[in-house]
This record gives sequence, C-alpha cells and structure tokens, in this order.
Amino acid sequence: MKKKLSFPQLAIGLVLGLCVVLGAIVGVGYLYFKQLSTTPPKPDYPEITEEQKNEARSLASVSDQAAGASDKSFVALVVYEDGLIMRKDPDSSSESVLTLRFEETVRVYGKSDDGRWEDVLLETTGDRGWVQIGNTKRVN
Repeated sequence: MKKKLSFPQLAIGLVLGLCVVLGAIVGVGYLYFKQLSTTPPKPDYPEITEEQKNEARSLASVSDQAAGASDKSFVALVVYEDGLIMRKDPDSSSESVLTLRFEETVRVYGKSDDGRWEDVLLETTGDRGWVQIGNTKRVN
C-alpha cells in the first residue's frame, strides 16, 4: 500500500533539494572566483642571459655619456618580482605608462617632492615615468 506524501513532507523535500543545488552553485562560484583572484606565476625569461643583462647595463652607461646625463642619476634594476607599473605622474591614480619586468635596467633621475616616487627612464624604449620608491636597486 502506497503512502501519500503530505504537503509538509513535500515542502521540506523541495527546500532541502533547493539548498543542495544552491550550495553546489555557490561552492563552484567560490572556487571559480578564487582561481581568478590569484596572482599568476611570475614569467620566466630563460632567453635573457646574465651576459645580455650586463650588455644592457653597459649600453645604458654609454648612452648616458652620450646624452650627458647628470651626476645625480644612476642605473638601477627593478627588484619587484611581479612587474612594476611606471606611471605618468608621481601618483598611484595617475595613468600607467608601462609595466617594468623584474631585473629590468632603468635610469633613476631623482625623487618626487614627497619622497615616495622615483623618476625613471627605460632607455631601451625611451619611456620616462614614475615608480614607487623601494622597488629598484642601485647598480654599482
């Protein structure tokens, strides 16, 4: 003999079923957005050798002598591993000029008035802009 489902049993079954489906959707959505929010791995440039880096440094010093760079400027390497944003003005809301790669060589010309930004030149492209201080290391 079949027993009929009562309305409360049907309602509880539907609510539990919807909870399971919604829980699965929320769980999948959480994992999807968590994957999107992680920083991608740092790119590796195996084709750039230490010899090429040294050659770029020497070219930078030769171009400085030809351009008559001031005594205050110096060559530096980008030490921020995730890519350093060069901005048009010394302000974090300023327009982005380009992104400097890790260990890329730049010429530093000075600091901003508030001491939080460095005026840099990427000599390979001729782009000049501002980067937050502490993300470059002077090369001797």
